[in-house]
Amino acid sequence: MVVWGLRITTFITNMAVIVAFGVLYTWLQQGHSEDKFVVRWRPWLQIAALWTVLIIFHFASVWGRAEAVTPVGYGWNYLNFQAAAMVYALLSGRNRRLLWSLIILMTLWYHFLADVPLSMWPPIAALTIITMALGNRFWTPLGDHWYYYAPYTLVFIAPLMYANWISIKNIDVGLLWQFGTLFATIACLGALHRMLVNRKVREVRLVREGQIDDLTRLHNFRMFDADLNKAYQDMLLTGAKIALFTFDIDHFKRINDRYGHLVGNTVLETVARRLDEITANTDYTVKTYRTGGEEFTFMLFDITVDFDRSAQFARLIKDEMAKLHFTTAKGETFSITISLGEDHSRYDDQNYLDVYNRADKYLYDSKNHGRNTITLCGVTID
Repeated sequence: MVVWGLRITTFITNMAVIVAFGVLYTWLQQGHSEDKFVVRWRPWLQIAALWTVLIIFHFASVWGRAEAVTPVGYGWNYLNFQAAAMVYALLSGRNRRLLWSLIILMTLWYHFLADVPLSMWPPIAALTIITMALGNRFWTPLGDHWYYYAPYTLVFIAPLMYANWISIKNIDVGLLWQFGTLFATIACLGALHRMLVNRKVREVRLVREGQIDDLTRLHNFRMFDADLNKAYQDMLLTGAKIALFTFDIDHFKRINDRYGHLVGNTVLETVARRLDEITANTDYTVKTYRTGGEEFTFMLFDITVDFDRSAQFARLIKDEMAKLHFTTAKGETFSITISLGEDHSRYDDQNYLDVYNRADKYLYDSKNHGRNTITLCGVTID
């Protein structure tokens, strides 16, 4: 009774330790901390966390067997936890530093493991290394599905258990206890892994949904504001400028009033899709946004200021939008025109919104010149 009580309580305690390790490792992996030290040393902190828990379990096993009052079998139980911790780390994300650290660790472990013949440990170590490399390469499918996660863990631990059995034959834990605790450990860490990964996926999806306009699937004004601010900070640090184009669909209210809001929505969706297609073919990094009801904006990053090139690109946008034709359910057809304003960031800008305010002003200058017009840097050209 005492033996089983010690086994069960020790197992529960160690399970709490390995769950805490899993939470810490995933926290480091997913980059929740903005602390500069953590950000800079994240891969090494992950390795340190894994090695720490492996060393703790190793010495707990050694000291446990040395104690006369300790029941046999604890060495095998700690091996379960060590293998499960390594699998958890390998299937949490691709990390070459981690992989190489484990290759070194496992090679040394097999080499110095007592009573394992020299002719036997290299092929066993090679099998473990291959298994780790496969885990590092295919971590996404292996980690996402329990029917891959569990078999992979069993394949990973098999050579470790075989080598341990050769080294420490006299530890008799019983197959039921050994494999029962192994499966319990795999199930617990697998469930923890899926829970934390799925939570991260949900967080990413929610963040993305908060940055995307529901109708057009372009970035929304919140994302535009954040990107514009970052571009301004980058300019202060590196001198990299942006070109900001913003345009309105002319007389869009008339389209809604005459044909209905569903047709108006179709116009917005079509314009957004065509804008994405056009800007995808530029030489610069581009992001597109819906910044108002019928207002669209796009930014070109790290540009060389060139008025003629900006004019050519603005005319392309204007002409391509004019080529769009729409047909209502009643068979009525119509097309659209746009009014566009553009400017680039300047080194004397005092605020990140200055460039947007100028481009927006030039947009209204285009409207005041009769619409279907382009104004670049204060110069109306079409």
